[in-house]
Amino acid sequence: MPYITSNRGNEMNKCKPIFKSVLSAIALSIFVVGNSYAAKVYENEDTELQVNVTLGGTYQSEKDSEGEARTELSGNTSYNQVEFLGIKKVGEYEIFGEIEIDFDPFEDSSATKTDDTKIGVKGPFGRIRGGQFDNYFEDKIAEALDTGSKYSLSEPKSGMDEDHLQYTKKFGDLELNIDLTIQGDRESETIDDSAETGKTVSIAYKISDNLKLYAGIDDVDETNGDKGTAFSHDKTTGFALAYKTGELEFKFRHAEQEELDGNDIDYTGAGVFYDAGKSEYNFAFQEVDDSDSAVDSRTELAFNWAYSLFPNVKTDVDLIVRDKENDEGDGVAFSIRYKF
Repeated sequence: MPYITSNRGNEMNKCKPIFKSVLSAIALSIFVVGNSYAAKVYENEDTELQVNVTLGGTYQSEKDSEGEARTELSGNTSYNQVEFLGIKKVGEYEIFGEIEIDFDPFEDSSATKTDDTKIGVKGPFGRIRGGQFDNYFEDKIAEALDTGSKYSLSEPKSGMDEDHLQYTKKFGDLELNIDLTIQGDRESETIDDSAETGKTVSIAYKISDNLKLYAGIDDVDETNGDKGTAFSHDKTTGFALAYKTGELEFKFRHAEQEELDGNDIDYTGAGVFYDAGKSEYNFAFQEVDDSDSAVDSRTELAFNWAYSLFPNVKTDVDLIVRDKENDEGDGVAFSIRYKF
């Protein structure tokens, strides 16, 4: 969807009835469905099928490279999603499959794409799953300071999601996770017709009832799965600490991203996350330090406030400060989402 410049009043006026229509449609669906939340569509003693649907929209204002605010009304794909999950229990084993489909209801002829798609088995040996999904390093370390729905702090890079195998096993308070992303030499994604394998090893350790440690190393393969486009980085290492007391959680994350040109980028930050019931408050900041002397260090800030209007209906306000030249990337977003 093209940007709508904030200094054109007539264009903004055109957006207002659209946004009101969106709110009216969501309000109508709430009235019709009521307070029900029926994720499980089938269940017996050994089989379960779930269908989860999220609908929503976002109105945002974000500055471009020249410092000019640009506004847009869109269907945030993280809000517009259909998830199918099936679980089959066979003795002490559990076979599962999941597919998530993302779409943008605000865009004409919007492309529909799969997000997390996986199949696997869980048992006394641990858990094995394969498909297209985030690796453990990304979920627990790279995204540790993720605050909101629309904006997040810059993340250290991690391996690609597709052609993915993952093994997970718990040993008391220690959990081991091994991720492999495998590019065979018959695939178009490889650069030089050779097979490539990305490797990620991560751990989660429960230090106490309130404190957890996550640490890992992501040694990526040479391509990102986009028809042979080379990664700009070679390896990322990092750790995160999460301390939770009641509804209040504190997080700290440090990661080092090694670039192929020999430079390093360090990400060091912390966050505070508080669930007050109907409201949630999330704040995080970090220093991004590039060893390249030509690149200035930055201090990023992110804030999210989420409020439950009705059961299964939330609104969000997101703020982001990137600390870049001309305030590029700084923005504010207002969102609403409905899950049923």
